[in-house]
Amino acid sequence: MKCFARSLLLSLFVFTAAAPALACAVLSPEQVAQKRKEGLETMKKDVRALMDEADQVFIGYLGKLTYRVETREPEARFPNIVHVNQAHFRNVQQIKGAYKDDQPLEFVTSQTRIVVGCGYRDIRDSNPGDHGAGETFLVYAKDGKILRTSLLPHAPVGLMDGQQEADFLRTAQ
Repeated sequence: MKCFARSLLLSLFVFTAAAPALACAVLSPEQVAQKRKEGLETMKKDVRALMDEADQVFIGYLGKLTYRVETREPEARFPNIVHVNQAHFRNVQQIKGAYKDDQPLEFVTSQTRIVVGCGYRDIRDSNPGDHGAGETFLVYAKDGKILRTSLLPHAPVGLMDGQQEADFLRTAQ
């Protein structure tokens, strides 16, 4: 039973980057391995494209995080309440471009958005959140706005953790 439960959890976890139609399916260990391999290739392609788009890619410690609250679409039945965040990183290791310590970078988090499902998550759908200060991140930014972050040190929650992603980007240049 323990082995079945582990296989089921792996099946659900690994398959999140695959086709939505099969996203919550129970898979055999061989299918899990194949879907993980396919998902990893897709992720590598996506992060390589994101690196090409970004003008800054770096690893940095998020020392200060502030935000202001905005209401977007106030006339809608359910207005979208967002935090417009200003992130300030330090102890930076450059991968692409030149980030200056404490340069503010902006990202937006929705306080009213709810996501439910087992399907593919947009690679850009990863930001420090409102409680990310005190953590180290791999950061992709363009024109002063964060496109994506990935938490470091190793956080084995996806196909590649932040350190593996940074190592891959360094070799992909």
